[in-house]
Amino acid sequence: MTHVPWSTELRVLAARFGDTPAVVDGRQRRLTYRELCARAHALAASLIAGGAGPGQPIAVLLRG
Repeated sequence: MTHVPWSTELRVLAARFGDTPAVVDGRQRRLTYRELCARAHALAASLIAGGAGPGQPIAVLLRG
């Protein structure tokens, strides 16, 4: 089996499904695949800028 990074998979989904809702929460807030991809990559860039790297555990606090 070939390993494909999650970031690549997410880019493929964003290109394929674009403005289709990817996430809907209990308050009916929605993120499209395109928005989810952009936010995920922004988070990754922020973590890398803060010194995170492969194999390092991280914690993420999500606020509602």
